Amino acid sequence: MRAPRGFTLIEVLIAMAITAFVSVLSYQALSTALTGIESVRAESERLHEINRAFNVLSRDIRQMTNRPVRDEFGQLASAVLGGAAGARSASFDARRLAQQYRCSAQYLAAGSLSPGRRSLVEAELPCS
Repeated sequence: MRAPRGFTLIEVLIAMAITAFVSVLSYQALSTALTGIESVRAESERLHEINRAFNVLSRDIRQMTNRPVRDEFGQLASAVLGGAAGARSASFDARRLAQQYRCSAQYLAAGSLSPGRRSLVEAELPCS
């Protein structure tokens, strides 16, 4: 009797096909995971930049006061509105400015939504 000497050609081909199939599946899973991680990282960075900008704007708005300054002719002018328009309109409405700020924040946040959801959010904005 002859002793078995190794694998047959069919057995080797089947083993290679199974290995190739598993390799393709694992590559696709890894590729999808890496793409997802990159998109989440980019979106997180974008939202971090928007949040930082809103924090700076919020701090600036909280510290804003409507005190008059002198223009180049020595006359009082509003520091907030500036120029001749500021002299005519000396009243400063902090509530209106805060409302515009909230509206712009909601509008920018809606920009990261899908188009259908964005239209719903924009319809609910108080400044529309």
